[in-house]
Amino acid sequence: MENRELIAEFMGVVFHDDEDQYYDADGYYIGRTLQYYTSWDWLMPVANKIIKSRDEKNADWDLTDLKYALCTTNFELIYKAVSKFIQEYGRAKKPRENNKLIAEFIQKGSKGFGLYDFDGCHYESDADGLNFHASWDWLMPVVEKIEDLGYDVIIRQGTCEIIGEEVNGMEYDNFECFDAGKHITTYSAVVKFIKWHNKNK
Repeated sequence: MENRELIAEFMGVVFHDDEDQYYDADGYYIGRTLQYYTSWDWLMPVANKIIKSRDEKNADWDLTDLKYALCTTNFELIYKAVSKFIQEYGRAKKPRENNKLIAEFIQKGSKGFGLYDFDGCHYESDADGLNFHASWDWLMPVVEKIEDLGYDVIIRQGTCEIIGEEVNGMEYDNFECFDAGKHITTYSAVVKFIKWHNKNK
C-alpha cells in the first residue's frame, strides 16, 4: 500500500470502487485522486491530527521528525515524516472503530461470548470482518433499530437525515450527511447518531 493510501486510511477516507470516488470520514466527497503528496490543504490536516491525537491520548509518541519537518516548512520533509509516523503508529482504525461502535449498538451477539452474529457467522469484538461500511445487508438492520427507537431515517438521492421528536426525555439533534453515495451518507449519519445516542442515553 502506497504512503498516500496509508494516510487516507489513517484519516478515515473511504474509496468506493463502484463510483471511483473518495469520501472523507464524515461522508463528504473529496475527489477521485488523493492529493496528500501535492497539496498543503490535504497534508496539514494530517499533521494536525497526529499531534492532536497524541495530546488527547497522552501517548508516548516520538514526533521529533514531524516537529522538525514542520519547523522547516519543507513540504517533502513533512510528507515523509507524516508517512513514517503512520507506518509506525497509525494504521487505519476509523472504519474498524465505527463498525465496532455500530455492532455494540445493535448487539446481536451473546453477551460475554463475542460481539456480533450475522448471516450464520460470529464476529469477535476485534474482528475486521464487520461490514457495515460496505454492505446494505449489514447497515439496514441498524437503520431499522434507530427507527424502532422513534426516529425517522430519511434516505434520498445523496443524502441521509435522521430526525425525530424528543424520545425518552432526551433532546436530539438532526444528523444529516450529503454529497456522497446513498450508502456512505447513510453509514456516516448512523455513526454520528450512535455517538450522540451513547452520550445521551
